[in-house]
Amino acid sequence: MKKDPDNPEKDSKLASLDIFSVEQLNALTDCWIETPKQFVATAATEEGRYGLKTLLNMENLAFENTLSRIKEYLSAQEREDLKTPRKGGELGVRFEDSEE
Repeated sequence: MKKDPDNPEKDSKLASLDIFSVEQLNALTDCWIETPKQFVATAATEEGRYGLKTLLNMENLAFENTLSRIKEYLSAQEREDLKTPRKGGELGVRFEDSEE
């Protein structure tokens, strides 16, 4: 799938990538995972990977292949940003670094 310059919002949804079944997409949406960036961010930890594999009923190899395919839809900068740990807050809230 190529990016659609006339409809960038379309490119930001997992449903537009033709990777998941309807059941898998519904399960992801129920967990507020709707974009490639959200999927890759969730998969950034072992707990997240385990949770996604369980949610999607996928074996390790299939999951890793799917994750690689989804990463292709992110820019190099987005992929790099998602590798960088960020300070979290209560309930998993992430705060941007700020001068206080």
